[in-house]
Amino acid sequence: MTDSESARMTRVLSGLPAAARELLLETDWASHRHAYGSGEDIPASLCALVDEDPDVRSEALAALDMGVLHQGSLYTVTAPAALFVAAILGHPVGLAEHEGHFP
Repeated sequence: MTDSESARMTRVLSGLPAAARELLLETDWASHRHAYGSGEDIPASLCALVDEDPDVRSEALAALDMGVLHQGSLYTVTAPAALFVAAILGHPVGLAEHEGHFP
């Protein structure tokens, strides 16, 4: 995880609903797999989903789409990632519209 991803996670954690925060902190992400390997990079992308910057959110959606939902496959990281997304559905940033990351 980069320094900027770590800083983003720290900033975002305090504003998350309790269920989302607990899931993020209590899941052993490194023990899960996605299309490109270990799931240890997934928490940074999940936190980026509620970033104030729409470009950061768009990039996070693209990363999650490529790794977690790659070609419609299911991976061990899919369930905890989906539970996190469900837990943040009521977050105010979740209602914001933005452009897609890919053309």
